[in-house]
Amino acid sequence: MTCLLAFASGCQEPGNPGGDTQPLDPTRHLYAGPAREVQLIANQAVLGFYADGGAFRAGYVTHDVAVQDGITELTPYHYTAAGVRTVGGALGVETGGILREDGTDLGGGSAARTSPSGAVEITRGAAVEVLTNREDGIEQAWRFAAAPDGRGDLTVNVQITGQRFVGQTANGLHFQSSDGLGFRYSHAVWLDAAGHEWPIQATWQDDHIAITVPGELVAESAFPATLDPTISAEAAIDTPVNGWSGQSSQAPAIAFDGTNYLVVWADQRLSRNEDIFGTRISQAGAILDPAGITITSAAGRQLHPTVAFAGTQYVVAWEDFKISGGTEADIGAARVSTAGAVTALGHVAPSAQNETQPQIAASGGNALLVWNNAGDIRASLFNGTAFSGAISVTADATAQTDPAVAADPGGNYLIAYSEGAIATADLRGQLVTAAGAVSGAAFTISAGAGRQYDPAASFDGTNYVVAWSNNNAGLNLFGTRVSTAGVVLDTRTEGVTPNVGGVSISSAAANQELASLSCVAGACLIAWQDNRNNATTGSDIFAQRLTTSGALTNNGAEFTISAAAKGQFVPAVTSNGTSFFAVWEDGRDVGINTVFGSGVTAAGAVTSPSGLVMATGNNRQSTPALGAAGATTAVFWADSKNFGSDIEMARFSGASKLDASAHAVSTAVFEQNSPAVTSSAGNFFVVWNDSRGGVDRDIFGARVDAAGNLLDAGGRAISTATGDQLVATSTSSARSSTTRPATSRSATSRSAPSPAIRAARPSRSTPRPASSSWCGVTTGSRPTPTSSARGSAPPARCSTPMASRSRARPAASSRRGSRSSPAPRSWSGRTAGSTRRATSSARASRSPAR
Repeated sequence: MTCLLAFASGCQEPGNPGGDTQPLDPTRHLYAGPAREVQLIANQAVLGFYADGGAFRAGYVTHDVAVQDGITELTPYHYTAAGVRTVGGALGVETGGILREDGTDLGGGSAARTSPSGAVEITRGAAVEVLTNREDGIEQAWRFAAAPDGRGDLTVNVQITGQRFVGQTANGLHFQSSDGLGFRYSHAVWLDAAGHEWPIQATWQDDHIAITVPGELVAESAFPATLDPTISAEAAIDTPVNGWSGQSSQAPAIAFDGTNYLVVWADQRLSRNEDIFGTRISQAGAILDPAGITITSAAGRQLHPTVAFAGTQYVVAWEDFKISGGTEADIGAARVSTAGAVTALGHVAPSAQNETQPQIAASGGNALLVWNNAGDIRASLFNGTAFSGAISVTADATAQTDPAVAADPGGNYLIAYSEGAIATADLRGQLVTAAGAVSGAAFTISAGAGRQYDPAASFDGTNYVVAWSNNNAGLNLFGTRVSTAGVVLDTRTEGVTPNVGGVSISSAAANQELASLSCVAGACLIAWQDNRNNATTGSDIFAQRLTTSGALTNNGAEFTISAAAKGQFVPAVTSNGTSFFAVWEDGRDVGINTVFGSGVTAAGAVTSPSGLVMATGNNRQSTPALGAAGATTAVFWADSKNFGSDIEMARFSGASKLDASAHAVSTAVFEQNSPAVTSSAGNFFVVWNDSRGGVDRDIFGARVDAAGNLLDAGGRAISTATGDQLVATSTSSARSSTTRPATSRSATSRSAPSPAIRAARPSRSTPRPASSSWCGVTTGSRPTPTSSARGSAPPARCSTPMASRSRARPAASSRRGSRSSPAPRSWSGRTAGSTRRATSSARASRSPAR
């Protein structure tokens, strides 16, 4: 290839690569400054501190931080639902003293510097204070290389200015500016050289924070040892500032507790294998858990969750493919309180068979969980605390699949399922009592021509209502009421066959499938995945209101809940008694499906036509690429701070970071990702996958000069042919060079320090780096943390994100490895004779450290 595009370098002729073109040798590893892995360079580019005059600065989409004269100043940012950024007042943080109980003063010094990993280190006498910028805030650590002089308790005092103290919770101390935004100063962890961790409480004492390590613990610890809390921006007490998670979320389910909803889904933010996450949302659609609720992050893959509200708590169940490389699943379950606290319930009636397709319905404080057990239908009754043994609903040679379940107010249940050969399966029903016993014989709900499958079920106050897909004349939706005695109430004549169960709900062109149903007194809302507009928007989410009084009939016309580009799939809907809330898997961000949602009124009005993102958390930076132009090195990456990733960059010269904040290369609509970069004529040339056309992925590119100026605003089209063009590779006019390192996370935003806060307290001290580990590369000498003490193992984020997955049930051939780790030990208190004892969560409120 003579040149990739004329504007890349003026299209020099072969053998005459003009100017200072320096093609990169594709056989050698790329470095910027000191020899470091490209992943660490990419991480530092978006999170690391950089020198700016007499200050060190860093930031993230939720905060800015400046360190000067020993004072750390943090400014919180928050994004409204409309994407507007608001800025809060600054918080000043300074180490005020390090003391032993006998009066020994261990403080002193204030010389500051940056470490190769991008942290700021401030020498504080016997300790080194280390400030590390993270996605969720700042980690402030004091590292003691040796046992400190003196006797008794070891106390670190932290002075606070700029914001007022507003309260203390289990997650830490909370500070707030006059505009409402603020920060949470977490409780700390004492980590010794043997890898043991102990939670240490931070307390507010008049005008400062005190963090006290008991003297007995200091005496027993192996050194070096570290004390490290975190400081995170929040919009209200224990309400962190977050954005879109940037990773795949899929297969949502939803339930209502009388006040709020709980949405659950399968999520890949921690690794390429799915975990079950959730969030509570208000009836107005406000996200109440911006960082999400981790319901399970066990080894293996957790898929297809289901949820119901049982009296005082939610019950969630899912498929658990727990064996690496295996195909056998059990059903996992957990309780979730209305406050979002999770209690694991283990596996429900596990067996050697493959257990999939869980569905759950609740009545009062009880619930019935049903699933497919290798072609038979099984059930288990939840009594408010635990599940019973398996109940055999079907046990004959005929295959049964696709179970659905609904509950009536008396605590009884109807299970609907598909039975028979795939091409001609009928829809069958079975009643189950409140005691969990099968009631009467199974009965036929519909034996129409073709296949009846994928049922959904609810209760309208008088009867059960069941809807399903039928493929006899296209893929259409049918439904019927079923009495509590098991009588099918709505039938049709099919050809010359009378009394075929079910009446038509939707028979539009193309396919109507994967329906979800929710009913209130005398009425229902059914939502489904619809392909009638496949040529323009792909699959959409359609809905229909139903009347159930006297007969099952459509109420008004079908309407669209979401018809965004690139497809919406697998809806789930529930009711608060008067209106409805629908959630679905949305493909508008090409390559990464995301759970969206919207309210729907009883009249069929969609309250959020553009949809609301349900899967929020820390933004993600992925697929970094590294290039060099002369003495300047630049890293480019895909950044998800806005919905749909953009291309951003930052520059280095040797070991120094040149850019105060990231430079946007492309912020076009939809997804830009997978950049590749080379250099020519003193400029960088970066190309990437681009979905701005709204249908296919194209290749776009842009030149950026060594000063960081974008020479091709917005990027120029390189290939917009029909179909997808993927994984761009850039080349200089001599020989090719491609960089495709592993995935990282982070983001950038910067601010100047406040003179008022800098002047509020005199300067005092300086540090040295706590170590960090990122994708197998370790810097510094911090003792290895006990992963379970921090709530979970460090997330596996070192591989390219999985692309959008098919709607079909995924094969369970790829599993997450074990996350087990040695049990951590917790300081049990100051009581005489107390000893260390094990704890399973030394700091549940903190994010896993890198």
